[in-house]
Amino acid sequence: ANPGEVRYTGFQGDLLRRLTTFAVDDGYDLQFELSLSPQNYGEALDVIANDCNTTTNPLPLEKCNAYDFVVGDYYVNAARSLRIDFTPSWLRSSMSVVKLIEPEEGKPEYTTLTQLQGAGGTACVLAGTYLSLVVKGKFPTLNYIDCPSREECMTRLRSRDCALNVDDELALKYMALLDPTLEVTAETFNTQYVVWPMSYNLSAHKRTMIKKWLYSAVASATLDELFYKYFSVKI
Repeated sequence: ANPGEVRYTGFQGDLLRRLTTFAVDDGYDLQFELSLSPQNYGEALDVIANDCNTTTNPLPLEKCNAYDFVVGDYYVNAARSLRIDFTPSWLRSSMSVVKLIEPEEGKPEYTTLTQLQGAGGTACVLAGTYLSLVVKGKFPTLNYIDCPSREECMTRLRSRDCALNVDDELALKYMALLDPTLEVTAETFNTQYVVWPMSYNLSAHKRTMIKKWLYSAVASATLDELFYKYFSVKI
């Protein structure tokens, strides 16, 4: 990269770059100006939502008009559908848990939230997320550590402050591919469809074309290729 340039990597960075090639096929020179968003899912969504300058979303209008969409692994849900437009789903995931492979000496090993809840144990979960609301509703008597970031959740898991860390299944699989001390258990629940949220301030034509290019990524097996690259163990 040139001095001052930042290169975004990973599944979504690669997918963005692939979209530019599909755009060329339609005669478009697609370019993205990327900026770091707020690190909380809800706060990042607020900056592109259609309800700015309200009691629900008190951000001033000028802040909500600054961005067109958020590149992030957002789940589809009914409440969000009223505030933003969704791209097509580019991944299917679920909610799952990760644990340390090496059990703590003298203590039982847990692989599911049901087991952990029955034992009065503690799980880590990312604070302020839709996932957190779903998990706490499904396992209401479980003890939780609400982490401000994924990194903090993993730190607390490694410190054994929590026995399991709950997160998106694919995010956990990626972490486990990079860290051999981690194991994603077989527990999965609440199938989710992963999308990018788009602002209605982005013209209808541009939103339509972004959707078209994502469908092209599906039809060309681009998403299969990226999934294998980032989430599957190569045998």
